[in-house]
Amino acid sequence: MAVLNALKESPGALWRNPVLIVPILALVILQAPMFASEFIDPIMAALISVGLSLVFVVLMPFFQGGIIGMADEALSGKTSLRAFFGTGKSNYISIFGAYLLILAINVVLGIGFVLFMFLGLGAAYIGGDGTSAAPILVVAGGGLLLALVYFLFIFFIQFYSQAIVLDGVGAIDGIQRSYTVVRNNLAATFGYSILVGVIGGIFGLFISVISILASPRALAAMEIPTLPLEWLVGFAGFGGVLTLVIGTFLAIYSVSFYEAITEPVQATTH
Repeated sequence: MAVLNALKESPGALWRNPVLIVPILALVILQAPMFASEFIDPIMAALISVGLSLVFVVLMPFFQGGIIGMADEALSGKTSLRAFFGTGKSNYISIFGAYLLILAINVVLGIGFVLFMFLGLGAAYIGGDGTSAAPILVVAGGGLLLALVYFLFIFFIQFYSQAIVLDGVGAIDGIQRSYTVVRNNLAATFGYSILVGVIGGIFGLFISVISILASPRALAAMEIPTLPLEWLVGFAGFGGVLTLVIGTFLAIYSVSFYEAITEPVQATTH
């Protein structure tokens, strides 16, 4: 029920508060140089991409906190950019700390996964005579186990920023709070994650197609004639509008769902 109830509440909050689109628009504008570099030079595109990635690492905690604060207000009435800046500022350190901790864990898991893959390739090469498949099976099993650990980790801590902002806790407590809330609401969170994954997957596929159609190098590689400029502008504009609407909706939906599954817990603690 929490999945559907939150899904019903989110469009109304966005309709009452179109100002919620403004922070997402700012993110889209920040990413514009990366897309524009596609028309300039591959090396320039790579440099811009690296630079923007570093900028996003620093700015994203502020955006996360601000958007969550706005979404929380929007779900119960009206909100404004004042909530965005106020909530983003007051929760920046905690969200940034949690983000760095999660990033470090992701790096460790990623390195472990890559090592397992290299070991698997080595085992496959050494055992190429077909004498034994055991080393390959062990390494493959270890790689799958690491992948499972990674997905479970992401699944359980996905609401750390919501916990920090909405429950007023710190970085470590936010991660722990997310784990506890998800553990107590496994079925609902699984349903939410599947729905968000499907929406995000379809949206991501659509944006990828638009990016390919708008990239002269990608079209040249596929031996497809470059599209007229007005088509490229149209694709870029449509993709931008879609990004704004879907991104804002998912931000509101995450807050609405978190509040729905924590309401019983909060009610018993007061």
